[in-house]
Amino acid sequence: MSLAREIWQGALAGLAFGFVNFWLLTRIVRGMVQSDKIKPWKTFLSFIAKMTLLAVTIGLILKNGYVSPLPFLGGFTVSLVVAILIKA
Repeated sequence: MSLAREIWQGALAGLAFGFVNFWLLTRIVRGMVQSDKIKPWKTFLSFIAKMTLLAVTIGLILKNGYVSPLPFLGGFTVSLVVAILIKA
């Protein structure tokens, strides 16, 4: 695999995971704000489940070497910054 392809795969995977993470986080925060409709324990469990699933998935992807860690981290960070700027 060429270096450029490895970098782009890592960055795109990071972007995808970052946007999915931000989307799930906004849904959880929305649930916290609308607490009269949703129980607090359900919101808490959703947050814990999201964080656990994200950590396990990213850990397995990086441990097995499917993508390069540094481009993945860069893509993940860029996606969160862009999502925050879009929402602001």
